[in-house]
Amino acid sequence: MALLSGDNRLFRVTGVPTVLLSRDVRFFRVTDAPMELGGGDTRFFRVIGAPTVLLSGDNRLFRVTVAPVALLGGDTRLFRVLAVITLFD
Repeated sequence: MALLSGDNRLFRVTGVPTVLLSRDVRFFRVTDAPMELGGGDTRFFRVIGAPTVLLSGDNRLFRVTVAPVALLGGDTRLFRVLAVITLFD
């Protein structure tokens, strides 16, 4: 399961190694997710518009292509985390 970019809806991430796509400010709710997404975290992740999305609770980030499509088998090269997404309630 991969999250689609293209609107401002809240996406529920459930136990799947998911690729979060965003070129805008978006909110993602993480519930019962694997460690790549900070498993069990129910806080919102604020994703600032950029070609990369940092995943809290892991040592990787995904570089995504500029396209409002799901990228599970797309451009998912792995990189070290450079920062942690701001968490807020």
